[in-house]
Amino acid sequence: MPPDLVLVWMLRIHCTGSILGIIRSDLISAGFEFVAESDVLRNQGDDRNTPMSDPSVRGKTDRVAMKFRKPAS
Repeated sequence: MPPDLVLVWMLRIHCTGSILGIIRSDLISAGFEFVAESDVLRNQGDDRNTPMSDPSVRGKTDRVAMKFRKPAS
């Protein structure tokens, strides 16, 4: 039996958390199980207005990590 597929999704948090809900819902609809969410990458100093491509914020944005698992068939 092949091992479970594990997906870790990290993304910048924008003005609302609704995007996180949409991503979670879409992955669950695709057969993934939500495992955990971590705020270890949070940065309250991110004004969320500076583009992520701007060198001044690269690696310093307010992010969240979510872990999903897709059971092996």
